[in-house]
Amino acid sequence: MSPAHFRHKDWSVDEAREYASLLDLANDAILVMDLEGAIQLWNQGAERLYGWPAPEVLGRSVHTLLQTRFPVPVEEIRKWLQREREWSGELVHTARDGRSVTVSSRWTPRYSRSGELIGTFEINRDVTHERATREALIAAEQRFQLAHAAAKAWWWQFDLETRELTRSRDVSEIYGLKPGSVSPRDFAHAREIVYPRINPISIRC
Repeated sequence: MSPAHFRHKDWSVDEAREYASLLDLANDAILVMDLEGAIQLWNQGAERLYGWPAPEVLGRSVHTLLQTRFPVPVEEIRKWLQREREWSGELVHTARDGRSVTVSSRWTPRYSRSGELIGTFEINRDVTHERATREALIAAEQRFQLAHAAAKAWWWQFDLETRELTRSRDVSEIYGLKPGSVSPRDFAHAREIVYPRINPISIRC
C-alpha cells in the first residue's frame, strides 16, 4: 500500500508509510473514512474480505460500496460515536462477488492534531461463519422445543458448571395436575409422577 492511500494532511510521508504497513499486517479489514464516509485508507485485510483492491475504492462512499445493512439507523450510530467515543456491533456487507458478509465492527472517531473531528476509523472482523452457526443452533433448538411440545413431553437439563437443573415447558396438566404443580428444579417429584413406585405384589401359590 502506497503512502497515497492514507490521505491525512497532518501525517508525514514516513509516518503514513509506517502506519499503512502495520495495518496491512492485520487480518481484519481496517478502513479510514472522512466525515462523509469516503474511504481514505483500505488495508489488505479489507481487500481480502471484500474483494476490491484499494485503488478501486479510495474516495468512494464505503456504505454505498458495501451496501451496508445497519442494526440501527446510521445517524444513531454517529451520535453514539460522538458521545461515547466508540461504537461496536454487527453489520452486514456485500462483497464484490455478491456474497453477504457479516462483520463484527468497531468504530472510533478520528481527530486532527488540533482536536477537530475529521472522520472515523473502522475495524471489521468477519463473523459470517460464526453467525450462521449461531443461527443454526437457534433453529435446531426451536425445532427441538416444537417436537417436545408436540409429544407433550418433559425434558430436563443439568448444568455441570452451575449445578443447576432446568426443565422444558410445564406439562403438569398431562398428569392431571394443575399447571405449575411441579417445580422446574424438582426432578424427583416429576420422576415419581411419570414412573410411580409399584408396591410389591404378594403372589400366593
